[in-house]
Amino acid sequence: MQKYDLIVIGAGPGGYVAAIKAAQLGLSIAVIERESPGGVCLNWGCIPTKALLNSAALYRKIQHADEWGLQAENVGFDLAAIVQRSREISQRLTRGVGFLFKKNSIELIQGSAVFTGPNTLLVQNADQQTALEATNIIIASGAQPVDFPFARFNGETVISYREALIPEQLPTSLIIIGGGPIGLEFATFYATFGTEVTLFEMLDRIAPGTDPEASRLLALSLRKLGVKIQTGTQVEQIKIGDGLVSCSFNHREQLQKVTADKMLLATGFRGNFADLQLELAGVESAGPIIPVDENLRTNVSHIYAIGDVKGAPGLAHTASAEGVNAVLHLAGKSGGFRRDLFPATIYTTPEYAWIGMTEEQAQGDGFEVKVGKFPFAASGRAQTSGATTGFVKTIHDAVTGNLLGAHIVGENASELIHEFVITMQGDPDCTILLSAIHGHPTLAESCHEAVGAAFGQSIHL
Repeated sequence: MQKYDLIVIGAGPGGYVAAIKAAQLGLSIAVIERESPGGVCLNWGCIPTKALLNSAALYRKIQHADEWGLQAENVGFDLAAIVQRSREISQRLTRGVGFLFKKNSIELIQGSAVFTGPNTLLVQNADQQTALEATNIIIASGAQPVDFPFARFNGETVISYREALIPEQLPTSLIIIGGGPIGLEFATFYATFGTEVTLFEMLDRIAPGTDPEASRLLALSLRKLGVKIQTGTQVEQIKIGDGLVSCSFNHREQLQKVTADKMLLATGFRGNFADLQLELAGVESAGPIIPVDENLRTNVSHIYAIGDVKGAPGLAHTASAEGVNAVLHLAGKSGGFRRDLFPATIYTTPEYAWIGMTEEQAQGDGFEVKVGKFPFAASGRAQTSGATTGFVKTIHDAVTGNLLGAHIVGENASELIHEFVITMQGDPDCTILLSAIHGHPTLAESCHEAVGAAFGQSIHL
C-alpha cells in the first residue's frame, strides 16, 4: 500500500491548488482525478465559458464598428471555430496543471476513488486497482448539475452546461431555467449569435440575492440582446417530444407555454460524493453537501472538504483559498483566510462583480447605512472606451465608515472589484483607498469616486 502525508480527491481549482501548497510545505502528496486535471473550472466552466463570451463580446463590438469610426462589412461568425478556440484554451491550461504537478513532485493517479477506511482509499481505473493510505485527506471532488425528476438531462433537448459549451450548431430557440450566473452567461452567448432565448427565474429578479439596481440593469441589457425574461415564475410542467421541449409555467396566476429546440437547466448543483463510500471513513454528509467546520474539517478531524462539495459559494477562487487554508491547518500553520470576503462575478455584458453585503442586507443586519455611487457615464476612460453603461456602488456603515459591500456593473467589473477586496481585507474605513492616487484616465478612478461620494468627497459628481 502506497502511503502519503496527504491525498487529495479531485484535481480542480481547489484540489490542485491544495496539492501544490502542500508540496511547497514539503509533504508527500497524491492527487486522484478520474477526468482531466483542472476540474470543471478549466475544462467545462470558468475558462471555456469566458472564451465563448469574449468571442460574443468582440462580435457585438464589430457589429457596431461605425460607432468607432471604423468600417466592417459582412460580419459573420464560425461557430465551430469559436467552440474549438474555447476547447484549445482549456486544453492548454489543463496541460499546465499537469506540468505543475511534475514540477512539484505531486503524483497524479487517474481513476475513481472510494474510501476503505478513515485513512485508506482504493483507486479504480480500467487497468488496475491501487490501494492508498494517507495521514490526511482532502475531498475536493466538486459538484454536478441538478436536473428535475420530470426533465432529466438527455444531452439533446434537455442539456446541462457541458452540452451548452460545445454546440455543433446553434438552436433556433432555447429555454433557460435559472437566472443565476450560469443561466445569464449562456443567455448572453446564445442571444448574441441569434438564438431566441427565454429565461425563467422563480424569484422576483434575475441574479437573486444581489443588488436590485444591478439586477435591473442586467435584465435591461439582456432584453436589448433579445432575451425574454420571466421572473416570479413557477415552472409547472416540462414535456419532451418530436425533438422539441415545451415548458408550461405559471406567471401572475396565468398558465402559459413556451416551446423551444432545447432547454438548459441551470438551477443548482449537488456535491460529487455519492460514489466515495464516505460511510467507510465515518464522514457525514447532509443532503447535497459535506458539512465542514471553520477549518474546513469534516466530522472526521483529518479529513477535509473544500470547494463545491462542501456547498456555497460555488466559486473556483474560493475553492482555491479553501485548499490553501485546509493545507495550512493540517500542517499546523495559520492563514489569513476570511470566508466572508470573496468576490463574485457574472460575466454578462456588462459584467457585474460584487463583494460583501447589499444595501438591503446591511440594513437587515441592523447597520445604519450610507451609500456611495459613481456612474461610468461620468468617467473619461469609460467614455473613450464606449463603456458608459453601469456604475460603482459602495455600502458603508454610517457610524464607522467601514466598507460593508461593493457592487460594480460595467466593463472590466471582474478586474475592478479587487480594489474593494483588498480594501475590505486591510483598509475597512477606506482611508488608504481615498488617499491613494489613481491613474487618469482609468476605470479604477470610478472606485475612488464612489467611495468619495459616500463621504461627500467626490470630485466629479
